Amino acid sequence: MLKQRFRIKFSKHGDLRFISHHDVMRLFQRALRRAVIEVRMSRGFNPHPRMVFVLPLGVGIESDCEILFLDTSRWYRATELCERLEAELPHGIELLEVTLASPRSSAVPRDVAYVATLPESNGKDMEGITEKVESFLQSRSVEIDRVRRDKVSRIDLRPYVSALEVTPEGLEMHIRVTPKGAARPDDILRALGVDALAVRIRRTELNLNP
Repeated sequence: MLKQRFRIKFSKHGDLRFISHHDVMRLFQRALRRAVIEVRMSRGFNPHPRMVFVLPLGVGIESDCEILFLDTSRWYRATELCERLEAELPHGIELLEVTLASPRSSAVPRDVAYVATLPESNGKDMEGITEKVESFLQSRSVEIDRVRRDKVSRIDLRPYVSALEVTPEGLEMHIRVTPKGAARPDDILRALGVDALAVRIRRTELNLNP
């Protein structure tokens, strides 16, 4: 069977930032069916499309740089696949790039960047956030409690954060992704005393291991 792998880069904005990763998967599966693109299926009792989303987004986060690896069972030109799939995607999802990829291409993230719009405030409050950022970067350890499924775990954010900066666009966060995990943007905001629900977060970079 002829096999192809495509690397699909797309953005997610607007109201679609509120849908879950599983909803995004189903959205693409439906779009692929409507576009009549023959996707390779996994083997076993419950086969599913061979699709890999790199570092799925949390609910409420927008993105300029999502990456999806897709395996097909027949030959397509990248431009053809892009045109057919793009015609079936809803407003809020935009295909940025579709390229052929090696079957052995890495889908492992190396680092990621986000920007969070900061709440409108006076100059004194902004100085306070800047001071907290400087304190964070100077600290050897910044621990927080993360709650997941009624379980509380203590994590140190500092090893994961390579850069933090307050810019006119907002708070820029550069995060390392390791085999042990990574910091989340809402973790960092909480450590700085910023309410993550009061800001808008956007993923701006997603880099893969070679």
